[in-house]
Amino acid sequence: KVQQAAREASTNDPAQVVIGGAGLSGIQTAGEVAEFRDEHNAPIDIHLVEGLDQVLPNSDPELQGALRKRLEAADVNIKCGEFIGEVDEETVYIGDEDELDYDVLVWTGGITGRDCMQDVDLDKDERNHRVHAEGNFQTEDEHVFAIGDSALIDQPGDQPAPPTAQAAWQAAEVAGENLARAVRGQPLKTWTHKDKGTVVSVGEKAVAHDVVNMPIETFGGMPAKLLKKAIAARWINDMTGVGRAAKAWPDM
Repeated sequence: KVQQAAREASTNDPAQVVIGGAGLSGIQTAGEVAEFRDEHNAPIDIHLVEGLDQVLPNSDPELQGALRKRLEAADVNIKCGEFIGEVDEETVYIGDEDELDYDVLVWTGGITGRDCMQDVDLDKDERNHRVHAEGNFQTEDEHVFAIGDSALIDQPGDQPAPPTAQAAWQAAEVAGENLARAVRGQPLKTWTHKDKGTVVSVGEKAVAHDVVNMPIETFGGMPAKLLKKAIAARWINDMTGVGRAAKAWPDM
């Protein structure tokens, strides 16, 4: 849709791309659209709207500042502090007064559970229908396990496991083992997320924060970009083998 909107736009009347939500997905989407715009010299205006006060809400201020700096350098218009209240076929209504006409709307403003789970008799979040599960992935029904973004996995403290690829990778290994243990009638393992740091891409650039064994807390440039590529290569290697990972490396 972004490509089509760009083809139908002009320099005097650029395509308007609105991204609702400035979490990880929203930031990376804005970066990808900006990269496409620059590579193709496409007439596109990009608007990133976040209801809370800063991009990547509830994160370290240093990381937030680094990401905002790179988004602004990529000519992404950032609007924080007002929630999107309504959307029609042409306009996004923000707060009480602001409006943005759009050609493409990308919604990254939070996670909801699967529609099919709304009527399932399990303990769920009333607002978004995400299913509650213990640290062993077992729901209130011992025969039902939950994993992934649509699940709220209990963790030490007040917050559930984060909806990140890193957490999903860790969780999948324990969840798979627990399913086998349940079949054999063995005790289940409890999973605790180990945060190894955050790496966020903004188009071709990246920002890394609080990465284990790194002496600098927040950094960008080539080290962050290579780290992001290494993470992707590791995933491809685990899924399909080292040959595919090596072949994909130049295009990452």
